[in-house]
Amino acid sequence: MLEGVAIEEPRYFMAPSAFPPSVDYWHLDAPGDVSLGCNADRAHRGAITGRNVRVAMVDSGQYAHPFFANRGYRVVPVVLGPGAANPDRDESGHGTGESANVFAVAPDAQLLPVKINFVNSIGAFNAAVGLNPDIITCSWGSSQRTGPLSAANQALAAAISGAVASGITVVFSAGNGHWGFPGQHPDVISAGGVFMDEDGSLMASDYASGFMSNIYPGLRVPDLSGLVGMRPRAIYIMLPLEPDDAIDQGNAGGSHPNGDETASDDGWAAFSGTSAAAPQIAGAAALIKQACPRLTPAQIRQILRDTARDVTVGNCHPNTGGNAAGPGPDLATGHGLVDAHRAVLIAKLRCRVIRPIRPVQPVQPVRPIQPVQPVRPIQPVQPVRPIRPIQPISPRPAPRSSEEAAAEGVVAQEEDFGEGEPINEDDVSALEEMVMRGEIDSDEV
Repeated sequence: MLEGVAIEEPRYFMAPSAFPPSVDYWHLDAPGDVSLGCNADRAHRGAITGRNVRVAMVDSGQYAHPFFANRGYRVVPVVLGPGAANPDRDESGHGTGESANVFAVAPDAQLLPVKINFVNSIGAFNAAVGLNPDIITCSWGSSQRTGPLSAANQALAAAISGAVASGITVVFSAGNGHWGFPGQHPDVISAGGVFMDEDGSLMASDYASGFMSNIYPGLRVPDLSGLVGMRPRAIYIMLPLEPDDAIDQGNAGGSHPNGDETASDDGWAAFSGTSAAAPQIAGAAALIKQACPRLTPAQIRQILRDTARDVTVGNCHPNTGGNAAGPGPDLATGHGLVDAHRAVLIAKLRCRVIRPIRPVQPVQPVRPIQPVQPVRPIQPVQPVRPIRPIQPISPRPAPRSSEEAAAEGVVAQEEDFGEGEPINEDDVSALEEMVMRGEIDSDEV
């Protein structure tokens, strides 16, 4: 009646792989494709990798996925915000996945994860401030189309202003069809979305928000954009997360663009949104901070804006007006797609100064020697002829390196204060190309 006996053996959930699954539709893999799309690779070749820069990320937590450990990324233990629990878990998967975007752009940055519970988002943000980071990135918020702001939002706005005033660069998502707040706070870098197609062409993401703020008149949202997919679900960047979490299950299976065609428990899912754009821009800010540590948050934001790649086609999310992209800054993408390499070049230039040197003082003429009087009358000593005086040295004419130097009559000299990274030969070549294309003014160089 029995053919045999089988003794049960221990079984376990499969550990996630460090390698993303293969899917048959156009998408980006992290870190390589995201780094290339944000033009960070060339900055990395010049040893600008975010080294010694601390990036705090306030999100759903950080799972110890082999994607991070196998690549040697620096992640400190999770800090729990008020009301948050289980520091080793990321039940959503959002924080773990989006943090891969930071490392794609700034692989040597140090990540400081803060797990948020939305019962106290202000407390979680302040917990991140307490870690004394250089940059804070946040991919969350609420939709606030008009004012006035509630008391809670005013308190959050004040916390953000305080962080920026203390020297911390703060990045927030602009929203995915939302009127994002704090993404429209005037002190933050607001992150919108640009879609990069297989051929490298760029267009505004119709999944990302773009609008003029009604709360802060005259403020355009976003400032600039990261890489974001298209509607209906922005399934675009293959990212690591905790197996069997909410996103792993929610995006699994189906067929693209409604599903990511991966397993529901493999620790990988394709997603993006402006949640991905914010950490990409934060990574670029980390590169700038390494290149020139003394730059302020406002200066970092301006450099990112000035160096972004202009995007001239496509429309942003219809919920916020479906605004069209066009030449120059616009409501669809802000100043365009983040360009990490160009931003680093400008940051290096900002760390170099022109200091005038005082003119050389002329040497005073030597007085002539008096002749020696004869001693004996029989054979008088001939008088020594006076030595010709040394002619004064004329001041060296000042080379006219700038209008100020010419006006002051001084010599201009470039001096490196040693606070930023040096400009190398590759940087010089890239700057020359940018000047020839008219992308930067030759006066800046």
